[in-house]
Amino acid sequence: KQWYQRRVRVLEHAQTEIDDPLSVLTEIMNDHYKYLGTRDTKHYPAIGEIVAAPDSNSGSYRRSRVVETDEVGEKSVRVFHLDFGTFDTVKENRLRLMHQKFLDDIPFLAQEMFLADVQPLKDVEGGKEYFMEAITDRWLVAKVVDRSRDGSMRVHLWNCESEMPFSINRGLVENNFAAQVHELPGELTTDCSVYPSSINYTQSATSRN
Repeated sequence: KQWYQRRVRVLEHAQTEIDDPLSVLTEIMNDHYKYLGTRDTKHYPAIGEIVAAPDSNSGSYRRSRVVETDEVGEKSVRVFHLDFGTFDTVKENRLRLMHQKFLDDIPFLAQEMFLADVQPLKDVEGGKEYFMEAITDRWLVAKVVDRSRDGSMRVHLWNCESEMPFSINRGLVENNFAAQVHELPGELTTDCSVYPSSINYTQSATSRN
């Protein structure tokens, strides 16, 4: 059995309810890297490489991807935390090798994305607030139009809560928060009337051989 399956079964035996497999993963990762100390230090990280990197606030190690190296600062890198959707600047000597056992059972829970075919206008206030209002607690569909080598995506983003799906990319342009740099799609061709079913990661992980 995989490490994650064993841990889940131990917790189940102790009648502990597991609502958040990510918390279990984070706890095990931090126990692992705390035990090894600096022996697992990742030297000379490359852009796009998956590493274990600490969160600047909590110090907790997270599954992360290196997104910048040379332009960040001396002996520092910028990382994207792959389960939390946040960025951090981390000293290279605090990076750790990512072990395969921390990647096998739970997919990454965040994805770095950029809106395709639009460019934010400089010195225009209100764009961030408009965007956050359009996406927060909404049922969205992202149509991927490009994927970079570092794993980030460029997307057309649609709000599916109205009777007619609403293009957030186009909304930013029409409200003068962004400029259109390429043609935007006129309508969403995907049926977004059905909400996605919830995924029980605990169940899917424990059912694997």
